[in-house]
Amino acid sequence: MNDTAAEINKKIILLGLDNAGKTSILRIVKKQLSPESTITLKPTKGLNIEELEINSEKIIVWDFGGQVTFRDEYFKRKDYYFSYVDTVIYVIDIQDPDRYEEAIRYFSDIISVIKLQKLVPKFVVFLHKSDPELQNSKIFKELFQELYEKINKKFESLKFSVKIFKTSIFSEDKLNQTLKSL
Repeated sequence: MNDTAAEINKKIILLGLDNAGKTSILRIVKKQLSPESTITLKPTKGLNIEELEINSEKIIVWDFGGQVTFRDEYFKRKDYYFSYVDTVIYVIDIQDPDRYEEAIRYFSDIISVIKLQKLVPKFVVFLHKSDPELQNSKIFKELFQELYEKINKKFESLKFSVKIFKTSIFSEDKLNQTLKSL
């Protein structure tokens, strides 16, 4: 094992449907892009593995592409992709209610695989694209409540707990605080 690998303390997997904002979150946290520049990001093809430092701790982040073809591959090779996971961050685009059911289904599939691996990671859900200008709208509050209830219902019968956060790349400080609280 090389020195860098020995220093890495945790593995976080970052999952969600395509276009949920996973890579944008990572680029903002790593200060590689401004929120306005994330529009130029291309979809993640397969898997990107990156190192991140949170609270002076080196963490490896596996950023999973969310397209269906890649999702199928992750489940076929679950022992590779889902082993030794400390934290699962699942990202849902709160501004895309047409895909809520698909997002919840994919999340359920991930939970099933994690259970088979006999892991007990932290589960965190980012209700992403909760942009500041939307926070006070009635529709946004209703969408948030709907998703919040669906996610909590999924976890009622499991041994896992889940933390749910509203996130936005336009609230960089809050995004960083959220990651530090994990």
